[in-house]
Amino acid sequence: MCRSLLLIPLAALLMAADAKEDAIKKDKAALKGKWQLVSLIAATGETFDGDSVPSDAFMIVTDDKITTTLGDKKLYEMEYTIDPTKNPKQLDFTHLEGKEKSKVKQGIFKLEGDSLTLCSGTREGERPKGFKPSKEHPYAVQTYKRVK
Repeated sequence: MCRSLLLIPLAALLMAADAKEDAIKKDKAALKGKWQLVSLIAATGETFDGDSVPSDAFMIVTDDKITTTLGDKKLYEMEYTIDPTKNPKQLDFTHLEGKEKSKVKQGIFKLEGDSLTLCSGTREGERPKGFKPSKEHPYAVQTYKRVK
């Protein structure tokens, strides 16, 4: 009898791990594609939207990488992981090149239909708590629309 009682918590842990993996697969599938930047709140608090956002600023998301571009120029390439079971959903990315190479940045995201909002800490090891930057918490908030 004791052995069967020990199996119950183990089964619950395995089911929770499966549910998390399913949530990751579902959200990664929803994130895949090309996204156009429509607004940006810089860590300085400066807001860019409408005509102040370049119309050729994009983010391309694959199963394991995020690439940002401006026109024909690649700006950043990053590997990423997500945890959609957290509230808000979490996204961590690692720069693959440049002066930020190997640095891990922590962020959060929300996906609402064809709108994606990302909020990332500007310092390594700092995860935003919400989507409202402040002087104490200088986060960058980017909003994208899916390119069809």
